[in-house]
Formats: sequence, structure tokens, C-alpha cells
Amino acid sequence: MEYFDNKVVMITGASSGIGRTAAVMFAKKGAKVVLVARRQDESLQALKEITDLGGEALFVQADVSLEIDVERVVSEIINKY
Repeated sequence: MEYFDNKVVMITGASSGIGRTAAVMFAKKGAKVVLVARRQDESLQALKEITDLGGEALFVQADVSLEIDVERVVSEIINKY
């Protein structure tokens, strides 16, 4: 059993760089990963990378500097998990 089995991890800035790397690493450790970012194409590539590894992920396009987007992200996470 991996350390993050049955855990949900939300990663902001998940489309590239440290955010994307963290998302993939959490997925490898068993977490269900919620990718939150503004850039759709890059985020969908990260999502595919995680699912190709056998992980579970959800992409929510959002700008976390906007309160309404953050509320929507949290709502989608609660609805999914």
C-alpha cells in the first residue's frame, strides 16, 4: 500500500514545472490528484501522463487568484470524491 492511497491531493499550477512534477509524484504514491491550472492543453498532457501511469486524476481549469474559481474547484472536488 502506498502512503497516499485513498487521499486526494489538489495541486495548483499543475500544468508545468514544480506543480506538474509534484502532481505526478503524488500520483505515483497512490494519491488521487486534482490538477488545477489555467492552461488547458498542458494540464491535459499532465492528466494523460498520470493516467498512463495507472493513476487517477481530475483536471479543473481555474485561476486561483479568483475567489469564484477557487469555490468552483472545491465544489468539483467534493462532488467527485
